[in-house]
Amino acid sequence: EESSDNISKVLKRVNKINENTVGGLINQDLAVLKKAKDTVTKLETEIDDIQNNIFFFIKNLDESYVKASKLYIDVISDLQDIAQSCSFIAKASHKHVLNNHKALKRNQSKELIEVQTKLADIFTRIRTVFDERKFKSIPPFIEELRLLLGDVRKHIHAQVERTRTTESSPKNTTLYFSILLETKDLIKASINLLEIYAYEGKNPEE
Repeated sequence: EESSDNISKVLKRVNKINENTVGGLINQDLAVLKKAKDTVTKLETEIDDIQNNIFFFIKNLDESYVKASKLYIDVISDLQDIAQSCSFIAKASHKHVLNNHKALKRNQSKELIEVQTKLADIFTRIRTVFDERKFKSIPPFIEELRLLLGDVRKHIHAQVERTRTTESSPKNTTLYFSILLETKDLIKASINLLEIYAYEGKNPEE
């Protein structure tokens, strides 16, 4: 049960960080971007706390549930990957605006908002699954995340084409590629996490 609660909390924080990061970056709003950075610090502390509990979790496991320890460690690893991607995007965006680099182009902003909105919607619905322990409902979310991964890949390809033809700002292009690549990693880690619950067993702690 604890791991389900942890996942729900992490996804809630990730949604808040992504919302503030994308909004702050598009509007060149340092205060909002700083909020995202501060929330990242809280998220990293929470992940550290979860990791520090591994020893006690394994120590207290009944012998018949030893397989659960590997799954639990995999869950923590995926949560760390999600947090790291989220952290990188927030910090890179804050630094970009702090250094007065060019704002995102309109099509870049549109693409980012589209991805962030879809991801936030999926994560919000996934949180309900973990809050209510309805793990049989997970597979359709994996498919939704895979489709979103396809969208991100299309945006990367579109940015490659823009860079070859119309882009004139190296800093802007570098940041945008970084955000898309980290978003791709974040979605992949989320898929891995959901697959543990969908296919490896209901709950690593049960």
